Amino acid sequence: MSNLLVIVFAKTVLLAGVVVWQRPRPGDLARALAIAYAVGSAFGLVFFVLFYMAVPAIGYHARLGAAFITVNATLSYGATAATLALLPLDLAPRRRGSGLGRELAYHLALTAICAVALAATANGFARAVAIGALVMTGAEVAALALGRAGPVSRMVHGELAPLGAVLAASAGLGAFYESLNLAFPVWEWVTLDMLPAAVRAAIMTAIGYIVLVHPLFVATRLLIPPPRRRTGG
Repeated sequence: MSNLLVIVFAKTVLLAGVVVWQRPRPGDLARALAIAYAVGSAFGLVFFVLFYMAVPAIGYHARLGAAFITVNATLSYGATAATLALLPLDLAPRRRGSGLGRELAYHLALTAICAVALAATANGFARAVAIGALVMTGAEVAALALGRAGPVSRMVHGELAPLGAVLAASAGLGAFYESLNLAFPVWEWVTLDMLPAAVRAAIMTAIGYIVLVHPLFVATRLLIPPPRRRTGG
């Protein structure tokens, strides 16, 4: 539990740095933090069920009790959601007058592939990837339903920069979190267990954190108005 509190503290310091960088107005900041921490807490519990209980991708060094699970969801995932909520990344409106055929075809095809993968294999890594893709697809479809275009939907139209920005944020946060976990061990990746722990951590840093960062990015942009920056000194 003590290592988890250290990581929570470090995540909160990072969040404070983003606040200083972005300088949102106090009222906007309070609203954004309240919503982001609520969203992060919900995601923390959902991810615990999906990737610890249903398809084990992550293991924890500490004994799991109510206190650990609560702190991890509310303060750790909450800080991640709040950090993403304040980053200057845009969730654009859907194109006016354009249909959704291409996006829906992509998301339906991906959903079908993931469903087949879940039914056809017992490989933990493949199943975790399939569930992660379904979580991302759900976020993208929710954005489309609310008149916004997520980074994957924009990729379908050849706009690669939005997804690239989210991938960069994912890799940056992943590197920061994995460095903290190396110094203060809290979790370990239990998929691809035939590989050394350092290689597993590198793979998750490069591509795995997108499963967390992407849906949190979309959810916070859908629920939180863009904070306005303070002007003047």
